Amino acid sequence: KARYEREVQILGQLKHPHIVGIHDSGESGGYSYYVMDYISGQTLDAWMAGAERTIEEALRLFAEICEAVNAAHLRGVIHRDLKPSNILIDSKGAPRILDFGLAKIATQEVTGESRMEPITITGQFVGSLPWASPEQVVGNPELIDIRTDVYALGVILYQMVTGRFPYEVVGSMRQIMDHISNTVPARPASIRPQINDELETIVLKALAKERERRYQSAGEMARDVRHYFAGEPLEAKRASTWYILKKSIQRHKIALAVVMAFAVLVAGSTIAMSVMYSRARREAQQNRQLAACLEELLQFDPVDAADGQVSMIDHLDRHAELIAAQLQQQPDVQARFMKAVLTAYRDCSAHDRELLFARRVLELRENVLGRDDRAVALARADVAAALAGAGRYDDAEREYEKAVQILRRVASGSDEAFADLLLEYGDFLFFFRVDRERGLDFRKEGLKIFQAVYPGGHTRLAKVLSGSGGLAHDMGDHDSAETYYNQALEMQRRLDPDSPDVAHDVLWLGLLYKDMGRYADAEPLIRAALESYTKLAGYERRLARAYLGLAQLHADAGVFAEAESVCREALGRYLRIFGPRHKLTAVAQTLLGRILVNLQRYTEAEEILQQAFETRSQTEPDYWETPKTRNILGAALAGLGLTLPHE
Repeated sequence: KARYEREVQILGQLKHPHIVGIHDSGESGGYSYYVMDYISGQTLDAWMAGAERTIEEALRLFAEICEAVNAAHLRGVIHRDLKPSNILIDSKGAPRILDFGLAKIATQEVTGESRMEPITITGQFVGSLPWASPEQVVGNPELIDIRTDVYALGVILYQMVTGRFPYEVVGSMRQIMDHISNTVPARPASIRPQINDELETIVLKALAKERERRYQSAGEMARDVRHYFAGEPLEAKRASTWYILKKSIQRHKIALAVVMAFAVLVAGSTIAMSVMYSRARREAQQNRQLAACLEELLQFDPVDAADGQVSMIDHLDRHAELIAAQLQQQPDVQARFMKAVLTAYRDCSAHDRELLFARRVLELRENVLGRDDRAVALARADVAAALAGAGRYDDAEREYEKAVQILRRVASGSDEAFADLLLEYGDFLFFFRVDRERGLDFRKEGLKIFQAVYPGGHTRLAKVLSGSGGLAHDMGDHDSAETYYNQALEMQRRLDPDSPDVAHDVLWLGLLYKDMGRYADAEPLIRAALESYTKLAGYERRLARAYLGLAQLHADAGVFAEAESVCREALGRYLRIFGPRHKLTAVAQTLLGRILVNLQRYTEAEEILQQAFETRSQTEPDYWETPKTRNILGAALAGLGLTLPHE
């Protein structure tokens, strides 16, 4: 009964699309009941036992599972019984976490005035043994925290990519507990050779026996899985001197060989390794402290609010300053903590708060490192991004320029962070300053760095090529755009044919052919992309873009009746995803308005174009497409015998 009531209370607090929700509870006829979401699907263990899954399919699903668990952690809820049978996969392929009957409340608080009583005592094992963590099998509730769930996620991920447990989970209870506490998991690559070193690192870090060596949150683990998809460096390896050294060897083989040979000849290697070890220990200590600060931030229970983002902003406002103040004597750790906070504010579109923390990080970096340092330049770039988000484009451009100038002096020719900054600044100039030539020049410079770093191709390079194709496309340079898109598509198909980015590049190549008037070439590509996204879970935004592209194709070809039905499908999806006042919703509204004008349905067109123009005027007044919406609105009003008011 206690666990039943506990689950009702906990699920009543958790509102997340990937956590099974509860709608009502009570008693009837002497029986207790609660009403939950009905999920049509299968459990994760049935999903794994079904058709053979690619590693990418498993990882994309797993990232969503991690993010759902992290959402519970942000509410102070530790599940303690994560396992495949407690995770449902719905008919759309999305995960749903359930069964919080054994959950632990980190803050010991629940909604209302009640308090949850502990349901375990010291020495009692709670959970499902094959997925239990070393601290769980000890039976001490005081050792249980969010990293306990991270360990269970590690076991689940191991199963998802290898089809096995990381160690034997059959035999007596004592034997299984001993394996959990002491047996080193078999390397996943020894079971499935397609698993590379970086994926193996993600799995094994989550399965570390010591809590402080694991990912410090499910969100951190999800981010590393996303980094893996994007071809970006893993957080899991950034604290590893050997990983950094190996990356340096790959990029500077000849120069490093000469230096190392000389070092051996002069017998200086011992000193070098001593310094490296000292630095590694210092960095590892800083990483542990940073993780502890972030965990402290997560342990607070965000206040209830109708809007989740508002709740998170209020949560950060309440606690980030207090934790940052505790780090005043360690400016590097403090700067890295505040970098994480400003990123959270950016995700919430709280650009004023983002800017405040970005300026503080910059000040800290300059005080310690001076003005001509790589870390200072990257901090200045964060200031620029915050200014751009707040619409202060002149100030943003000045900060971007300063950051680029510093990195030109101090960055190496293979510095991916410098390349990212060049791409970011190029996009800013292209879209927000309408300085397209300079924007393209910066992107070309960033692209050259990525091509030098990945001469054999890489999924990250393919994304950059695709992005460059997009800018050339917007410029009307169709030949260059076609070259970029085809290069990106060929690279993605060669490196990762099952990637959703293949569908992305197919879609944009189809849209390019549409703009070139090559409708016969365009339609099958756009439809192929639409079909791909329909089969993929979690790509609603891209699916909406595919519908919009098909509507644009029909409109450009003059088939307005068919264009209207497809455009309304696209608009409906954008409204569900973003709501009525988002710039992408305005894009779909503008197209629908154009279609209705051509169908001479001016009253309908005028209403929807007024909404689109109002949204665009508020969200992107300087964007070069905003006057286009106004012009189409003028055409609708002209059809009604009216004119636009003068500005």
